[in-house]
Amino acid sequence: MNLQITFNGVDYDQNGFTFIFYHIQDAFPRSGPSNGLGGDILVSGEGFRADKSPKCKLNKVITDPVSVTWN
Repeated sequence: MNLQITFNGVDYDQNGFTFIFYHIQDAFPRSGPSNGLGGDILVSGEGFRADKSPKCKLNKVITDPVSVTWN
């Protein structure tokens, strides 16, 4: 079996599956006030895709991100 894996979200294997790669590099700030009013959290890395409707989860609370870009 000859499989091909993509790191660009475009290539496929012989079965037609799309592979999605993402990498979380850092999050800033690392901590904030316990009331949750510390402002935005910037998550940096690669492979984020707005078309996949990513979510953020902090302390069991799920929210939509403010914005999403590939990097």
